[in-house]
Amino acid sequence: MFRSKTYVRSILAAVLIVCTVLPVFCLSGCGLLPGVKTSSSVSFSFSLDPGEPSGQIPESDLPSGVPSDVPSADELSDPAASAEESPEESPSEAPVLEEGSVLYRSMSIPDSSSAVSHRLASQLLGFCSLGSENVARYLLESSGFEVLVASGFDKSPTDDSHTCAFIMGKGTLLYKGALRTLFLIVVRGTSDAEWLSNFNFAPSEDEHTAYAENFLACAEDVLAKTEDLLKEAENPLIAVCGHSRGAACANLTGVLLNRSFPVENTFVYTFATPTTVREKEGFDNTPHVNIFNYLNPCDVVTKVPLEGWGFGRAGTDIFLEADEEAAKKVADSADAVAAVVPTIHDYYHTKHALNSSGKDKDGMTAYEVMKRMADLFINPSMQLDGDLAAIDQKSAFYPLVTFFSGGSGTGLSLSVMMQHMPALYLLKIQGIIPEEET
Repeated sequence: MFRSKTYVRSILAAVLIVCTVLPVFCLSGCGLLPGVKTSSSVSFSFSLDPGEPSGQIPESDLPSGVPSDVPSADELSDPAASAEESPEESPSEAPVLEEGSVLYRSMSIPDSSSAVSHRLASQLLGFCSLGSENVARYLLESSGFEVLVASGFDKSPTDDSHTCAFIMGKGTLLYKGALRTLFLIVVRGTSDAEWLSNFNFAPSEDEHTAYAENFLACAEDVLAKTEDLLKEAENPLIAVCGHSRGAACANLTGVLLNRSFPVENTFVYTFATPTTVREKEGFDNTPHVNIFNYLNPCDVVTKVPLEGWGFGRAGTDIFLEADEEAAKKVADSADAVAAVVPTIHDYYHTKHALNSSGKDKDGMTAYEVMKRMADLFINPSMQLDGDLAAIDQKSAFYPLVTFFSGGSGTGLSLSVMMQHMPALYLLKIQGIIPEEET
């Protein structure tokens, strides 16, 4: 049932390669990094004082192929635009801006926050593969944003608190013919012990909780650290995005922002989003027309907390093209897990045997099993041992373990993991961008 260490190292190597090149690939493909010309990218020969990127960052923190010296706004100016300037032109003459320009790059903000833009989604996804704070700052500053807040990137690897690492930048956007302040909030996905937080979705163990409480706490932390800055600006635009754990936090951050800021000014896009809310338990999804969740039906992460417990997502779910047979297997696996643990109480308290069917007071709860699985996700080179190694097809927990491991028993299998990767989401989203958005 379980694979060798060589297999696990191969999985880890593949993931490291994907995560290393992905931020540059995503942003370059979306026209948001310098040196790439796309039909929608705009650069200027004037300065709106964007706050130039802060010079060099350690090469060890940069994705492969990214220069350590960040170009300035002047170095990124459009030669063609400069050539058209007349020597007699008055220096005080107002420059001609193109709609959607963020400082010297561009973003495809739709006229209405309730109108989904796959182009904007692909651009925001490019920011969602954050690693260290240095890389996060580079990505935002290279796209014309001044970084105002960077939080949680220094969390201890053993910190399982319900917070997410995130970064917020501030830029100036030409939107509907007027210069507007644009805030961009990007939430990082799971790192280290945050896996433990992911599986402790209802610390209160309240059977009637209306939210995934772990992700709500993350969103409340984001809002607490950004709200005052957001309110200082006059009528700002706000864009929020995240992938995986970051997507769940971004989803609920959008819910909280909608309580304090105009919905028409807030644009929330999430990717590979876990479930976050329970409408039947009191959550009202009606007003959140500005939240869009991109989901791969073959991605198991989008199935937890379990839909069988009544969980869904705030806003509009957008299902990407997927193999129907593979998607059905994922859905069937989720249903099998829900049959074993039909309630939140069962998840935390009901113990089942590991090598036979039925309940067993000397067995383990589903929550205990997932905490042990989290150790494997944190340390992919580990082998499944101890009690979990005894789990076989007779155990009620067999569907739970294979739900994430794909049958390998050593953390997320490569095939399962790849269905969750931002690079796959980007390819699927770019494939549905309407011609008028390109």
